[in-house]
Amino acid sequence: MPRLALRPVPAFQALPMLGLATSCGEPDLEADRYLAFQREPDGYEVAPRLVGTLEDLATITGRLGEVRTGGILLYENDGSMTLDGDRALDVGYDVQDGVAVPLDEDGLILWSFYGHLEDIADQLPALGLDGDVFFPLNSAWTPVLPDLLLELLPKENAAYATGGHFFVLLDDLFAKDVPLVANAGVIRHEFGHAVFHVLTSGGVHRRPPFAAADTSVPSLYYSSLHEAFADTFATLSLDAPDYFEDSLPMTSRDVRGDWTIDQVETPEQFHRTAGDDPLALYDPYPLGTVFASTAWDLREALGDPLEAWAILLEGTRIWVDLSTPDNAWALLDAWVAAAGQGVAAEALCASIETRFGDAVLVETCP
Repeated sequence: MPRLALRPVPAFQALPMLGLATSCGEPDLEADRYLAFQREPDGYEVAPRLVGTLEDLATITGRLGEVRTGGILLYENDGSMTLDGDRALDVGYDVQDGVAVPLDEDGLILWSFYGHLEDIADQLPALGLDGDVFFPLNSAWTPVLPDLLLELLPKENAAYATGGHFFVLLDDLFAKDVPLVANAGVIRHEFGHAVFHVLTSGGVHRRPPFAAADTSVPSLYYSSLHEAFADTFATLSLDAPDYFEDSLPMTSRDVRGDWTIDQVETPEQFHRTAGDDPLALYDPYPLGTVFASTAWDLREALGDPLEAWAILLEGTRIWVDLSTPDNAWALLDAWVAAAGQGVAAEALCASIETRFGDAVLVETCP
């Protein structure tokens, strides 16, 4: 996920000026709506949304899971993550005319996050996914990150903990128009990691195919495909090729770009350059963006993001059944096989030729 960005408007300043009807210590729990960032066609707005799966506004607990705070995030030897010492939240808020108004920015951000999670859950059937597999999905708000190799900063980030099956949510270092954790695309990206983990591992609590410390070429390809699939889930389920833009400039992740494999470092090239340097870290995002851009090309050709998603999901399932998770190029073959014949297959093959060139031979393409 992105690291740092300067934006001029603190999110909490965007709250509507509502009157406060109750005290902070004893909020009126009969609110039927709560304030949250909501994504509209022309951008985000802070507006009331109905209380649905979020059953307790103070502890942010509901049918989809619970958000807890603090604790220490640790990597296990098998590549999974665990959280130790976390505690329940206690969000302060007041209520006016049935609308819950948070008394600090954390409440607004986390209510927005939960609302985005609810939107994902509502859409899963249309995406060909079973919500019972993924929920409940708990989250950790601002845990301690003791290991620098986690590839997370203590600010400006979010992550899905593979094997542990929970989200890690970090607050922003600099104010943004839309905080990262309140950005629907960012949350969908992280949920996409959960979907990819289930597809390649067999269950939310199964160990990943590769341990966290594994820096082999197959493991690095797997990491890139993880990012590719997560971005594909976000861009197609939200139909937003540049969802980062609402929070910070990130043109390198806009899947409409002319991204090609000759612009990025492959795992093989990384190993030749880095050698045995223990501090060298491979960046999986650029290669992942080339794959995600191929997926967006299919959406553009079909004119329907959900039709494109259905093909890519089926192709990914074919790839998992026939291949090992590290064989990135076999995924492209499986996508084309799932497309069958006609416009979809032609669009994928044209995109693969443009974006991967001679580096990849897809046998299912003419």
